[in-house]
Amino acid sequence: MNARMRGLLIVALLSGAPALGQSCPRGEPDIGKLNAKVAQAARQFEQYFPNDPDNSGPPVDSTIIYRAAAVGGKAIIPALRRIAKRGMDPGTVPGEAQVALAKLGDRAAFDEIAHELEWREGNGYAAQKLGQVASVEAVRVLLTYFFAHAADPDRFQSHGDYGSDSMVGVVEALASFVRNPPSLGGSVSGDAKDWAAWWDHNKGNPLAFSFSGSLRNPFLQCLARKVDWGFPDAILDLGTAGNPEVMPALKNLTQLGDQRVRVSGIETIRGRAQAALAKLGDGEEFQAIVRELESPGSLDGVLKMQYIGGRRAAEAMLESLKGAKFLDDFPDWKYDGKNAPGILFDHDEAIENALIKMVVSPPDTTGEQRNKGKWLAWWAQNRNTAQFAPPPVALHE
Repeated sequence: MNARMRGLLIVALLSGAPALGQSCPRGEPDIGKLNAKVAQAARQFEQYFPNDPDNSGPPVDSTIIYRAAAVGGKAIIPALRRIAKRGMDPGTVPGEAQVALAKLGDRAAFDEIAHELEWREGNGYAAQKLGQVASVEAVRVLLTYFFAHAADPDRFQSHGDYGSDSMVGVVEALASFVRNPPSLGGSVSGDAKDWAAWWDHNKGNPLAFSFSGSLRNPFLQCLARKVDWGFPDAILDLGTAGNPEVMPALKNLTQLGDQRVRVSGIETIRGRAQAALAKLGDGEEFQAIVRELESPGSLDGVLKMQYIGGRRAAEAMLESLKGAKFLDDFPDWKYDGKNAPGILFDHDEAIENALIKMVVSPPDTTGEQRNKGKWLAWWAQNRNTAQFAPPPVALHE
């Protein structure tokens, strides 16, 4: 990802813009307001016809339903029942209402989706819906269907220059929410024997994560539900909340993703959890991000430090700006005469742009592109007296 795209990601991740007022409240949720948003989304969906040349309105954002359900919980089930429809795309308002009901424990809605899967109704969306429900019962239904049809003679179809697998949607749905799905050659396995062995080993705890029930604070529970419901920016809000109660749950999230690397990108669940832990005072995660500043992934480290905020994050970036250790552990990058200068420039520029927002009285760098020398001179003179803006507290989700 180039520096410009990373800059756009910084704005998206760090601006803190809760969607349409559906942020987690510090007190009890306003169920009336959430019900009104659900009803409004349903009306807008019914009024929107994308193939109608006379229609000028934008399509409704169906994630309004998931956010409302994550915030309101079971209290908005009656409103969801009024708008849910079976057989609908899960990207539509009625389809998401059906999924939300199933995820909230509405047995009738869950059975509808299971019926759609078994009888192949609803344009093949049933497996995807069950993947979004992401419950232990959803695992059982998907596996039961998979085992029953894995050996179907028409499972694999040839279409000349490409082939298709009728079970791929089921396998992908399972892999989206279960713990350590079986893999084959770097991809999720489609072999029934592999999945049977996986189930024998994981049936006691098959879900990758589901931790909202482990928290006591209602505000934290709401944020955790948002993570459970597919809004990973809420992980950053868990760190910003400043309550160490969430640290065990966040540590669980760091077990997701590629464990071969010490840190993951902040656009991933694992990377967000690592940044949130560092913000909450986890010294090991903070030092891992400090080392990330000296790597080819330094721009991601800058993103995390800007999220962490405060003096310790600014100090870490100012030390990194000196360049004494940059790429030392990556000699192939450091001595790449063609690309290393550009990598160093992006590293320095990202740090300087972040510091401008974090330092109360930064040096005057107007009208210049390369300000490394000014920053280092300012730091040498003001190290003991410099003041920094408080860590950011805006909600991201």
